[in-house]
Amino acid sequence: MISKVQTRDKKTIKRPSNSSSYTKVAILSIIVLSSGFFILNSLNTSSNPAIIPPGKVLPNNMIEKSDPKILSSEYVDSAYNYVKSNSNLLEQLKCYCGCDNIHDNNRQCFWKDNGTIDTHAQSCGVCIHIALAAKQLNEADWTTTEIRQYIDSLYR
Repeated sequence: MISKVQTRDKKTIKRPSNSSSYTKVAILSIIVLSSGFFILNSLNTSSNPAIIPPGKVLPNNMIEKSDPKILSSEYVDSAYNYVKSNSNLLEQLKCYCGCDNIHDNNRQCFWKDNGTIDTHAQSCGVCIHIALAAKQLNEADWTTTEIRQYIDSLYR
């Protein structure tokens, strides 16, 4: 869009309006930011393969981070029950969900230090995934260190 502007000597000059310039800058910014996001995202997933200790294999039907049932009541209940009875293991695993609750470990996502329930994990797929993955690996005789290395490799 071009607007006409009169100068002091009553000459009319044509110059582009600010709205079309702002639109072009906004579109260009969106394209650049989107491209950067996709590039960084693709680098992040390809450069962090899961660490599986020598001599160990992942259990059959290992829970995936993207499992669509991750927030189902079955999975949530299973995770809360497991964490309650295996708090020592889950205290060794970091909280990677990025919540603002400042959890020092995965157990704190489920149970507060005073033993009462923390409802945070009921709606957090990352916390549920970490707990259930730890359960499966623990049942497959992985050590706490091996479980921690595997979980860390998935989320770092």
